[in-house]
Amino acid sequence: MKFRLVRVYAKDLSLENPRAPAVFGEEWSPEVEMRLHASGKQLEGGLVEATLQASVDARVGGQPAMVVEVVVAGLFAIAEAQEDAMEQALGVTFPSILYPYASETVAALSVRAGFPPLLMQPADFDELYRQRRAGAERPSGNGKS
Repeated sequence: MKFRLVRVYAKDLSLENPRAPAVFGEEWSPEVEMRLHASGKQLEGGLVEATLQASVDARVGGQPAMVVEVVVAGLFAIAEAQEDAMEQALGVTFPSILYPYASETVAALSVRAGFPPLLMQPADFDELYRQRRAGAERPSGNGKS
């Protein structure tokens, strides 16, 4: 599969700072939970829009301190794509390209909220893709196999 990155853009941004200003008096050593979700859709003209949603919850003392949700998208021009190669690109290649943009956006928003930059830890999109595929291949129903 051949592709070209046409554009990267923020599709959706959300920042909550529910305990401001009281939280600024507390030591900033947050417990951070990060969730990622990659998806994509084919558009006309050989284009694909891939999206990466990053949801980051930071808690201090067990209380919510900051919630950031970003959806970063990339517009890719695709040529010579087989279905399995496209699935792999949407699950691994494109999210890997978009991840640094999502990470930078989360860091910038945390600074705007009055905190130090919140750095997202590296993500293994190959492993996340394998886990998602393994979950999709499990039989559903009454729990018997």
